[in-house]
Amino acid sequence: MIFDKKRFSELLNKAKGDRSINNFGRISQVDPGYISRLLRCQNDTPPSAAIISKLGSKAHNNVSDIDLMIAAGYIEDGNDVNHIGDKLEESALSKERTEYVLRELVNKYNIDLTDPRTVETLEDLIKIVHRKTQE
Repeated sequence: MIFDKKRFSELLNKAKGDRSINNFGRISQVDPGYISRLLRCQNDTPPSAAIISKLGSKAHNNVSDIDLMIAAGYIEDGNDVNHIGDKLEESALSKERTEYVLRELVNKYNIDLTDPRTVETLEDLIKIVHRKTQE
């Protein structure tokens, strides 16, 4: 697995869209200086899975964290998506992605987290989403 800096830079620029580096960094919670270095192909090592997850969760132009993972060298090709967990040194992607999906569900469906029945259902959802991200 090889970090394709050029391809990663191209995808990251596409993911950034017409937003400034500072704005993209702020909303994705990734240091803008680090994003800038990635865009200028100045890093010889790929970003961590956690950073890729943050960038992918706020990406524009249909760029996904999976696209970024492939360019970073964590996944060999698009057919290898089911084996992400086997190839990562960190489990942060799954945790970050699970949290992101759950936040989106809570916001989209106005889920009341103060209702105990909802919390129990949400815990079941967490288990399902986490299991799916591990597959």
